[in-house]
Amino acid sequence: MGNMPPSEPGGAGAGSGPDWGEMKGKLQAARGADRMILIAGLVFFIDAFLPWYGVRFKALGINFGSLNASGWHSGGWAVLAIIFALLDMLFAAARVVGAKFDLGQMRDGVVYIVLGGGAFLFTLLRLITVSNFTKYGLYIALVAGAFLAYGGWMKLQAKS
Repeated sequence: MGNMPPSEPGGAGAGSGPDWGEMKGKLQAARGADRMILIAGLVFFIDAFLPWYGVRFKALGINFGSLNASGWHSGGWAVLAIIFALLDMLFAAARVVGAKFDLGQMRDGVVYIVLGGGAFLFTLLRLITVSNFTKYGLYIALVAGAFLAYGGWMKLQAKS
């Protein structure tokens, strides 16, 4: 643009993109609490699109249809739970591939336990506040949230 010479390969300004193959290898090599958090976070994300609440309209043995609400459409507690689960999974993925964050004196385990525990707590609050017409998606989210919280506890117990 203008009078600037084109950047040379490997020179300043010529950034090399991320090595996707290396990142994939690191994610596949994740073990223990990291793997638990990554899998539970992915399950929670997929589950957010499944029915958490619903009703079926049926009379005289004739099915007239059903109405379902996914996690995203289940109200504030559910949306907060999904966001916390996604943040927990993304933080774990970033750490596994080697991203550095300046957390000051805070250990990674605290971040994991707050996000994973929050996902579990908000899912539990969703179940407690609206316990009628629940569907399987809410219970899958509750189990995935428990795994996120347990993975966070495992990370907190680990020496860093």
